[in-house]
Amino acid sequence: MVGGFYKPTTPGLEASPFVKFTLRWPQYRVWKVPLEALVDTGSPFTALSPRDAVRLQIPLSRLERHPELPTIFFAGLNFTPRIAKGAELIFRDKNGNDHPIKHESLYALEPTTPRAKWEEKGAFRLPNIIGMDFLKKWRVKTLSDPSLGEFELEFREE
Repeated sequence: MVGGFYKPTTPGLEASPFVKFTLRWPQYRVWKVPLEALVDTGSPFTALSPRDAVRLQIPLSRLERHPELPTIFFAGLNFTPRIAKGAELIFRDKNGNDHPIKHESLYALEPTTPRAKWEEKGAFRLPNIIGMDFLKKWRVKTLSDPSLGEFELEFREE
C-alpha cells in the first residue's frame, strides 16, 4: 500500500487524489527526485508535466515522439507526447520499502505552443499524471474515501 493525499489542482477547487513518488532517469542525470502526481482515472496516459520536465532540465525536443499519437489534448492545451524511455517511478510503501517501476508508456508532455508562451498559456500549472494505462498495466487498485481525506494505491501481486 502506498499512501496518498488530497489537494486541489487549482486553488478554490475540490481536492483531488495525489501520490508521491521518486523519479529516476539516469540518462538525463535525474537520480532520485521526489515528485507528486495526480491519480487521474479519467486520463488514458501517464505523464511528466512540462513544469517538472523543465525544472529537471529534460531536453524535450530530443526525446522520441510517439509514432501514433501526434498530439494529446489535456486541460485545454495541446501537447506533443515525448516518450520517456528509461525513466523509473519509485513508490515507497507504508513499510518504507521502495517499489521501482519502469513504465514504458510514460510520456513527457511538450506543449505545442512556442516555449516562451508555456507559462502564459498555463502549461506550468499542470500536475504530473498517473493515468489508467499505469493503473491497468501494474494492476493498481485505488482505495479512496474523500470525506476522510484518505487515499491509497494498492499494487496487487500477479
